[in-house]
Amino acid sequence: MSIFDKLKSGLQKTRDGFSNNLKSILASNKGLTEELIEEIEETLITGDIGVDTTLNLIEIMREQLGKEKNLTYEQVISILKEELINEFNAITAGIPFKNVTAKPHVILVTGVNGTGKTTSIGKLSHFYKLQGKKVILAAADTFRAAAVEQLEVWKDRVGVDLIK
Repeated sequence: MSIFDKLKSGLQKTRDGFSNNLKSILASNKGLTEELIEEIEETLITGDIGVDTTLNLIEIMREQLGKEKNLTYEQVISILKEELINEFNAITAGIPFKNVTAKPHVILVTGVNGTGKTTSIGKLSHFYKLQGKKVILAAADTFRAAAVEQLEVWKDRVGVDLIK
């Protein structure tokens, strides 16, 4: 098994683990409780949803707990989905490069390790590819061994070119 297959497999396991964990937590609940909210919070954080987004979602869950304690599985899922969509829309509304027309257009992504830069690069690549734009990724992380391999996975998923 190649390093790329291992990485793909690892990412699939993370995605499946997150989904299955959230489903099992919510399916076993008999209403919204503080304990359930804490389990949801842990699952969201370990699922790499992001601390700020998780805290916003948990605050909304706690508001719901104050209003109604007997929410069904479907209602909790519906609230989570709706709020994640709202969060995504709020974040993307302010993106100045959402409708890029200038050619060439370069986006430099920097930040602290483990904050989701590579995943964001993959998502941006997909977004622009769907708009019919030609996307070229450039690997420039010389400090982290798996960085280029992760970009390779995104390159293959999205169907774009990679310079390394």
